[in-house]
Amino acid sequence: MESWEDVLLYDEVNTSYNTFLNRFLYYFERSFPLKTVYMKNHNEIKCITQGIKVSSQKMRLLNTLKKNTNLSNDILEYINRYQKIYKSVITEAKRRENDRFMLRSHNKTKAIWQIINKETGSFRQGDYITSLKNGSEETSNQQKIADMLNSFFIESTEDLLANNINHSPVQTSQQRIQYQTNTMFWLPITEIEIERVIKSLRGKPSAGFDEIPEYLAKRCSQYIKKPLVHIFNASLKSGVFPDKMKIAKVRPLYKKGERHEVCNYRPIAVLSVFSKILEKLVYNRLISFVTKYAILTELQNGFRKNKSTETPSQTFIESIQEAMGRRFHVIGIFFDLTKAYDVINHIILLDKLNYYGIRGVTNLWFKSYLSHRVQFVETNYLNIKTQNKYISPLRETIHGVPQGSILGPLLFLLYINDLPLNVQGGEMVLFADDINVLVIDKEEGIAQQKINKIMKQLETWFQVNNLLINIKKTVAMSFHLSKSRSVVRPQIFYNNLETAYSSELRFLGIDITENLKWSTHIQSLCSKLSKTSYIIKSLRGVLSPNMLRSIYFAKFQSLLRYGIIFWGCEGDSIKVFRMQKRVLRIISGLGKRDSCRQIFKDYGILTVTLLYILEVLCYIKKHKADLIQNINIHSYNTRINKDFHVQFCRTTLFKKSVVNMGIELHSKLPDKIKNSVGFSVFKRDLKSFLLKHSFYTINEFVSFK
Repeated sequence: MESWEDVLLYDEVNTSYNTFLNRFLYYFERSFPLKTVYMKNHNEIKCITQGIKVSSQKMRLLNTLKKNTNLSNDILEYINRYQKIYKSVITEAKRRENDRFMLRSHNKTKAIWQIINKETGSFRQGDYITSLKNGSEETSNQQKIADMLNSFFIESTEDLLANNINHSPVQTSQQRIQYQTNTMFWLPITEIEIERVIKSLRGKPSAGFDEIPEYLAKRCSQYIKKPLVHIFNASLKSGVFPDKMKIAKVRPLYKKGERHEVCNYRPIAVLSVFSKILEKLVYNRLISFVTKYAILTELQNGFRKNKSTETPSQTFIESIQEAMGRRFHVIGIFFDLTKAYDVINHIILLDKLNYYGIRGVTNLWFKSYLSHRVQFVETNYLNIKTQNKYISPLRETIHGVPQGSILGPLLFLLYINDLPLNVQGGEMVLFADDINVLVIDKEEGIAQQKINKIMKQLETWFQVNNLLINIKKTVAMSFHLSKSRSVVRPQIFYNNLETAYSSELRFLGIDITENLKWSTHIQSLCSKLSKTSYIIKSLRGVLSPNMLRSIYFAKFQSLLRYGIIFWGCEGDSIKVFRMQKRVLRIISGLGKRDSCRQIFKDYGILTVTLLYILEVLCYIKKHKADLIQNINIHSYNTRINKDFHVQFCRTTLFKKSVVNMGIELHSKLPDKIKNSVGFSVFKRDLKSFLLKHSFYTINEFVSFK
């Protein structure tokens, strides 16, 4: 076994890491030498056993007899019966093989499409770029294509900043920013910790510039933990991030539009697995410090534990519904940032980290981590039957947080963390680089004043922090009731450019309209569900019902569940319910006119209505501390004194809000479920109750006794 003595001899980080990497690559290349492999046809069927081969030969013989000779009815009946059995055996063998393939797969979506393509015979040879154009320059040379892509990815950001950079930035001390008196210090890294982090890797086959995949690092964690502890601790102690960990391999991903236009590709960066391990160790220390001292604003919902896109959307829409119920003017402004992660200014970021307590050697480490990073573009091209790689020269990236990194998202959150402190007068909702502001007021004139003030504050903050707003994609929305006679749309200017109003837009995956009607979202959802329904139907003959049920939960119910607390009580939800029953019939083999109620129970699937009830009541359970019970309103010993107090609702819209519907549904629950101790117990008991009854409508649930 390798002792790594030559690695442990060096305290200088780059020398030690380079020695380790060279030694590791030496063993790697000896164990897994590169070979030229010719592309094979995709017609191999792994499920064919020796017994099936024998049956296949017999089937061919019987078919020949059937075509060329006159046979008795008994023999013909035997051949038909044998053919039917043979087909069912083949189908079952395919199902077993595909089930095993799905269970082994890390990427279920990719596995699903591989099975569909295999069964339909549709194989794509890959998204190869045959030619590329950047302005007046056009080429079909594969090496030049890789070079052009890398140059575009680097220079497009630099050109953007050159036209918009703030040449006289305000110092961080002149902004409103919360100074942290505590200072972050590095805790030593241990072998046990490294093993735990390596074990947490997903084990993907993708690899960085060194071509070492994650799964290989996982397999040999016992043998590399000792040198890695030495290298990583030396890195933290000296404040130096190894240079060879700063190399990113970039692959172009087609977005939309013309495939030969370079601007229609975006970079996907892959870093070295050893870089990921070190970053994860540092991330754990940084997030622990940030969490302990509550440094991140509570308004930020992106990349945070126990928060998701649903968290800000619930807050945002609840605020709008409540304000509309009180007949207030409600203006929403939805900002679109241009290349938010790529244009981060390193000097400003390091200055802010210093304010937040990341000082001294820890600040030096992050400075080293951000500086002198390089990237190259790798493209593939199929030449006859051999796939060739083309690699561009290295180019340095001098802005932004590293793409594809573990630390990048958290560093971005810290970069924009002071935004709410510098913008006063509106309700702000943040999800990473999604920045949204609500302006609410009874008086139209005051609402206009608030908007003007907020836009000026935002303009200053974005300029100071060298962040760029795409005014063409930034939109405003004036929320109002459907029967409102006049709609207030005050003028909104950013950098002397007027912001356009929209009657509908997509907000964190939810289609919202200016009157908060949900027919647009439901229509969009039905379109997505239709595609998923097609996938499940395509797989019905080659996957078992149990595996189809798993795909239903992963691909169909996940779409259903998202945002259902807003639209689940709408009349249009019946359209979604019909699609759900159609998919359930596909999975179970049920006829078009057969009732699905028992199948919902047998498969443990909640109807659309029950999914809505479950999500709304779980929301109420989580936020019960914010609600008022009847016992707090009056002292009478009534049967409902422990129920939550129902607010007075002026409008149907407010009556259908998450909180008001949740309170009404909660009052109809059996006492045993109401009194469940703890959220997990409550959710388990509620789900069991709902599955047992399979209600189709809210009225069925409300009237149940």
